[in-house]
Amino acid sequence: FEYRGEIVPSFPLQAIMLWLRIAPEEVKVNLGSRIILPNGWQIPIASDGTVMINPVANQSVRRLTLSELLLAAQEHEKQRPLSIDLANLRDQIVLLRLANDPLQPPNVFSTAIATIQNNAYVRPAHWAIGWAIILAAALLSCFLWMISRTTLVLWALIFSAGYAMLVLSLLGRDRIWLPTFLPLALLGFLLVVRLAIPGPVQNVEVPE
Repeated sequence: FEYRGEIVPSFPLQAIMLWLRIAPEEVKVNLGSRIILPNGWQIPIASDGTVMINPVANQSVRRLTLSELLLAAQEHEKQRPLSIDLANLRDQIVLLRLANDPLQPPNVFSTAIATIQNNAYVRPAHWAIGWAIILAAALLSCFLWMISRTTLVLWALIFSAGYAMLVLSLLGRDRIWLPTFLPLALLGFLLVVRLAIPGPVQNVEVPE
């Protein structure tokens, strides 16, 4: 961010730089491409400077309540065995936040930091996938009135469930994000057209 003529890193990037003990002048920024850290890490950024975080990386974030910390402090003071393991907190990034505070999102910053630490960036699918989906919807529209309404509704439900499972599978396994709104919106539009508009009238020759 630019603040009063100076470039200021965002909060997740500041946390990573402090954790790695990196000075700002050691960071290289290729606008619209990537942020390069001196240890070789590369943070891919979009043209507007944002990064797509991976929601799956949030699973590596450890959460502790204030009550658990107070209990651990009392146990440490009385030299009793700790009920929770806090030995590795010394080398980790610790974020403190108020519970149920609407001004402090609970998962955005921690998920962004975990994404950078685990190198678990989400890559959007190739742009040709979107055009392939549009082409498939156009081909389906050519045969729309050859399919009964009941069959179309059934296949639409099966396709939606299968496509959602495919999106989640690729996201968790290969960290590739397929278009989600486009195919479901096109399918919903074709479904509404098929249910709301009657099919074309066919001329049938009646023998005399």
